[in-house]
Amino acid sequence: MGKWKLAFMILLACNILFVVIITGLIFSSGNTGNDIAGKSEKVDSVPVFVQTDKESLTVLVNDYLKKESNSEKLEYHVNLKDEVYLSGAVKAFNSKITMEMVFHPEVINEQTMRFYVNELSIGKLKLPIAYVLKYMESEYNFPKAVNINSKKKYIDVHLNELTFNSNMSVHVDSFDLKKDEIAFFLFMPVNE
Repeated sequence: MGKWKLAFMILLACNILFVVIITGLIFSSGNTGNDIAGKSEKVDSVPVFVQTDKESLTVLVNDYLKKESNSEKLEYHVNLKDEVYLSGAVKAFNSKITMEMVFHPEVINEQTMRFYVNELSIGKLKLPIAYVLKYMESEYNFPKAVNINSKKKYIDVHLNELTFNSNMSVHVDSFDLKKDEIAFFLFMPVNE
C-alpha cells in the first residue's frame, strides 16, 4: 500500500507545482497585455500579461517545494525541460528510493491545462500509469479543478475552477516548453 501513497504524493506534488507556477507568475515582472477582455462600458476586471521562462519558473517552483516539503521523509524537485520532470527520493528502510514522473503539458483552451503522464517510476520499476491514475481517481478526493482521465493518461487542471484571493482569475496564453514560451493573463477585478 506504500507505493500508492507515494503515487498520491507525487500527484499532490504536481498539483502543488501548478499552484506554484500560477503564484510565481503573479509575483514575477511582466508586461501588460492587449485588451483581451473586450471593449465595454463597464470593466469588471483588468488583464495583466505575465511571461516567464523555464529556468526562472524551475527556480521558483523548487524554492517553493523546498520550503513546503517535509525534507526528512520526502525530497523532490521539478525540472522544466521539453517536458515537466518531477524527481525525488523517499526515505524508507534506511535508504533512499528514487522516483520520477514525467509530464507533457498542453494548453487545451485558455482555462484548461492538460498534463499527459508519460512516465511513472519508482527506482527502476516502471509503474502502469493508467492503473495508478485509476486508483488515485477512485480513492482520493481531488479539488473539482483537477480531473483525471486514467484511460487516456492525463490530468486536466481547470483554471476557471481554481479559487484565488481577491476573485482574480487566470487564463493561459501559452505553455510551450520546447520554445520556452510560458505566458498567462491574470484578470484582476476592479471596482468602479
